[in-house]
Amino acid sequence: MEFGFVSCKPRERLDFARANGFRHIELDGPIFHDNSRLEISSRDIGLSFHAPLELSLAVKADDLMRANIDFYKRLIDKARESGAEWITFHPGVYLSYFFTKEQALERSVTSLRELVEYAERRQVILAVENFRNSRKDPYPYFQLGTEIGDFERIFSAIDSMYLRMCFDVGHANMTGSPVDYIRAFGGKMHSVHVHDNHGERDEHLVCGKGNVNWQEVIEELEKAGFNGKLVIENEDNPDNILASKNYLAALIR
Repeated sequence: MEFGFVSCKPRERLDFARANGFRHIELDGPIFHDNSRLEISSRDIGLSFHAPLELSLAVKADDLMRANIDFYKRLIDKARESGAEWITFHPGVYLSYFFTKEQALERSVTSLRELVEYAERRQVILAVENFRNSRKDPYPYFQLGTEIGDFERIFSAIDSMYLRMCFDVGHANMTGSPVDYIRAFGGKMHSVHVHDNHGERDEHLVCGKGNVNWQEVIEELEKAGFNGKLVIENEDNPDNILASKNYLAALIR
């Protein structure tokens, strides 16, 4: 396992990454909302993208759904141009007075089929991320990807080496047991987002500062044969990112 981190200031963080043994940066934020080509080429630091949260794959309106899919395709093209290995994304948000959860999930699967075919041709991996439980957050919508069953439906419907999972430990800690996700999808995990919380709010704390059982998480990842990137999400704070790395590195055998 190697370490990376999420940043919305990738150009500013390259020197920090190199100086502290990081091998990967996941790009997030408004950097995706312009049409300029990303010029962050680096031979020693790998890249991935984190798609904007508002890009739901479960929108009811057909014209808006088409606009979101087309944005994703442009993002896939930008990833290909920039040398990014994968795109992390959420399976979708939906309004309950438009859709039942089952209908929203089918809408998401239909959208994903088209995007996975597009990503295959461009050799960019799509990594679907589990989300936090909306019942514990003050949002007026509902999220897909909060239950293991959501991913069982997605992966049973679409079998492709270009559709993988980004496992978010902090989000899983808000919806149940992180270990249950690893045991169910360890073979599908392409990357792992690491940050801590106390099970109620998405706090993005330094690893070891909440109630996630990190020893158990690392042991289960090792049992599953995971050898991808541990991507730290500490709100782009270099001190916290480094503290999380040091904490987790001490647990890896």
